[in-house]
Amino acid sequence: MSYTPHGSYVFGSGREDSASTLHKITLKDLPASWTCHFQFEPTLETIPQRNRHEPQYTFTTPAGKQTKLYARLPMIALIFANVVDDKNTRPTDPLQPLISSSEIDRIKSQLADAVRFYWIHSGMKLFLDLEPLVVQEMLKRSNLYGDEWWYPPRDSVLKHYLTLSGKDIKNYSGILYLTCTQQYDTTLKKYLLAGKGGAFTNGVGTGKGYGISWWDVTKPNHNAGNNWLMVHEFNHQLDDIFLASGYPEYWFNHISPTIGTAATFGEHFDANAYILHIVPPEEWYNLKHTDLKTTRDADMDGIPDNDPSLPLDEVRLGSDSTKTDSDGDGVSDFDELSLSTWISEGWGETYGGHAIFPALYRTDTDGDGIDDRNDPYPCYHVNPEVHRLQSAGSQLLRPFAALHDSHINASIFTAWDDSSLHFQFVTDRNVPIKLMLDAGADGWFLGRGNFLIMVTPVGDSNVQAQVQIFNATDPHKWPFMDESLTNSIHLQSSLRREGQSFVTNLSISRNTFLGLTTTEGTAIGILIGFQCVFDEDGTKRYVDLFEPNRFFTIKLKR
Repeated sequence: MSYTPHGSYVFGSGREDSASTLHKITLKDLPASWTCHFQFEPTLETIPQRNRHEPQYTFTTPAGKQTKLYARLPMIALIFANVVDDKNTRPTDPLQPLISSSEIDRIKSQLADAVRFYWIHSGMKLFLDLEPLVVQEMLKRSNLYGDEWWYPPRDSVLKHYLTLSGKDIKNYSGILYLTCTQQYDTTLKKYLLAGKGGAFTNGVGTGKGYGISWWDVTKPNHNAGNNWLMVHEFNHQLDDIFLASGYPEYWFNHISPTIGTAATFGEHFDANAYILHIVPPEEWYNLKHTDLKTTRDADMDGIPDNDPSLPLDEVRLGSDSTKTDSDGDGVSDFDELSLSTWISEGWGETYGGHAIFPALYRTDTDGDGIDDRNDPYPCYHVNPEVHRLQSAGSQLLRPFAALHDSHINASIFTAWDDSSLHFQFVTDRNVPIKLMLDAGADGWFLGRGNFLIMVTPVGDSNVQAQVQIFNATDPHKWPFMDESLTNSIHLQSSLRREGQSFVTNLSISRNTFLGLTTTEGTAIGILIGFQCVFDEDGTKRYVDLFEPNRFFTIKLKR
């Protein structure tokens, strides 16, 4: 290490100047992937005297040649497989069965989905090294959680089962505490997982040395899948880790412009992906409660070559580990990764049909005849342009997109005129349709032009259209459904049957107060979903035309 004065600068009050030396510290011959923590101790005296140490600063040297650096955060998921809801069990209920191994595999798969989400959207800089630990013993729920309304995990239970399995709690920075609690459904005459989608988190700030998130596991096809619960709840743990590491600016993922956490994104997974994307790269390498690891990256594009211990690498992506742009389409492999959230099961929504995710080895990912470099939506086989009706009063709408899914087949037609935005849905099943509009395409959590429109069939020839406005303009309120604005919106809707098909028409009148304009060049975010029954229990989800929880931007053209 060497320290040398370097140059000088002058500062002062304007009446009396004084000179000060600008100092430079040079560190030589540093190893790769090496982290340095440092502080300055100014000589300036203050009244009253203050702590003369500045905040701690950190830097990490680059990874070595053909090497990738990432932060590993050790985690364990304690899964209690067979939990009896002893406070709500009736004497007449039959004996509770053991949960199946396929259900345990489903839960593990959903948690792995969340791990992959963090890996991809951190730019492959954060690896949640999650170890599942399944407890098969039949246990009472009241013995696993405290009596408080937020039902905190019992520390003694956590430590007991970790110790029983030869695990030391000190080796983990993050913990998931999951209970497969079952309740008997008297209508369906069977036991079902009782999780309702709620969860809680304590961060590392509690002083225990680890963060912990807990919830009752949700059943298949539940709106809040366990992948979503982990993504959302672990983000609270991560928030606390960033705070402990000296980065308080990390976004709280309860989105609201009132706290400065709103931008151009949709809901749920889309919002959480954005939060991870905006973290400065160097901060990932300076997080407390993590340790730095390296893996081989021959082309140094940020994607590991072949490392089965990590959630994703070049081998599994089908890309070329010797090229930064495997398919030579002008979009780097690393940049192509961010074209999608990589989620097929979102909050209450499922990516319908043949889900298209970034294909780093194809120049035309969606097969629409447009190279990825020139395609505004490389993962969607659809033209984002919506054209004007050809003549006044004409109902000639142009094809926009088609959806072919095991739950529903649908063709969508669109158009616009000076007064309205028009949609037509031709489906093989008579189901409710959800249309979300983000007027101005500025993000769901900004402005008041956020339309949630439900079109519900009443028989085969009648339909009911209802709209809610998500208002994010009140500086004193979190975004909310504003009933006072719904009367200003005019909808026209109809339903008719044509053979085996159902034709639903919907027109939304322009509303400049809410930001919905129908003029050439206008950009509007849309999300389209069809509510379908997913299993024999009658569980319903929306089959989405595009990625779940994410908006697709259309542009009005002549």
